Amino acid sequence: MSSELEDYFEQINKEMKILIALRDDVITRGETQLKGWLQIVKKKEDEIDEMEKDLKNLRSYQIDAKKKLKDRLISCLKALKALVTSKDDISDAMKEFISEAATGKPKQYSCTDLKKYTSDPTAKIGSGVFGVVYKGTLNGVQVAIKKWEDGNSFAKQVWEKYQSKKLDEMIRDCGIEKGDEEKAKTLAIVALLCIEHMPKDRPSMIEVVNILTDVIPPKEPQNPYL
Repeated sequence: MSSELEDYFEQINKEMKILIALRDDVITRGETQLKGWLQIVKKKEDEIDEMEKDLKNLRSYQIDAKKKLKDRLISCLKALKALVTSKDDISDAMKEFISEAATGKPKQYSCTDLKKYTSDPTAKIGSGVFGVVYKGTLNGVQVAIKKWEDGNSFAKQVWEKYQSKKLDEMIRDCGIEKGDEEKAKTLAIVALLCIEHMPKDRPSMIEVVNILTDVIPPKEPQNPYL
């Protein structure tokens, strides 16, 4: 067996040990929002078992097979690292965001709540076509709070900005910090995929997790308001 392939496999085993410890902790805690994450971990375990068999059966003269196996090992290692580092990101808040976007009901608050969540109502950080954005805190986390000036659906506004290739502009208008803009853009696209007009076109939870952990790229959403 190639020492290079063995090195990759050793790295995979190290990452897998960390992942298994996280998996056991998730199961013990009963974190149901990570069900999709757990299914991906199980698939990776099966994939690693198959690659181990292929590695043992590999012969030095099988150049093409060696290259293909190397690509599989590298891809698997990248996926494992993503699953380890992003486990905590797949939180209740993220699940709630996706669920609300899928039903076309983003979280909205009254003017009283807006004042409560905005420590300084005069702390205006931006404005756009649909309203003014204020700096505030929600559950101890700094957030951008937009006060709508019309009754349009937020999800529909996201689609319109996406369709006109101005999603980045909307994200900036919402006060998202520069370092989080790409993540916010991915979340917005996932939300649009979750409200596809045809149910068969909507991603499964496993696909959503894969997108959010950078295992697979999101596909192009279609107009959910046809």
